[in-house]
Amino acid sequence: MIILKKATSAKVLTQKNFTSENDTRRLYKKGETVFVDLGFHKKKKKYAELQSDKIIIHIEPSPIVPMKPSSCEFLFEYSLNECSSRKKYDGDCNHITDVTFSLALMGSIESLSNHPGFNKDKWHKKCVDLCEGKKVSYDDFKKNACSIK
Repeated sequence: MIILKKATSAKVLTQKNFTSENDTRRLYKKGETVFVDLGFHKKKKKYAELQSDKIIIHIEPSPIVPMKPSSCEFLFEYSLNECSSRKKYDGDCNHITDVTFSLALMGSIESLSNHPGFNKDKWHKKCVDLCEGKKVSYDDFKKNACSIK
């Protein structure tokens, strides 16, 4: 973080946990305090607070919040394609794990696993259903895997 104040030189502040697992970085201010929204970490809300030229990281419980529709749509499209074809490559649908997929899908699952609205167990169930040739609608997928009503 770079601090700019009138009549002083720029100051660079850093902190080892001043990171975002999904590249979320939104700056906002409450009174004289500056905050940076860092998204989610292990299904908890993560943000940084600038206090007297120090960065303090906060990680707090978060309720289940729906994923962004665009993230869920991306996950559905990739899952639809890749989960449906697993049987052809693996011979069965009993050994599906997220490491058997493309880097795009594996990266999405890894990134989304921090979001409190992503239900990996239900995503896996829908992936197995797709592998077994069952129809999975987007409405069903988004409700179960993405917590979108």
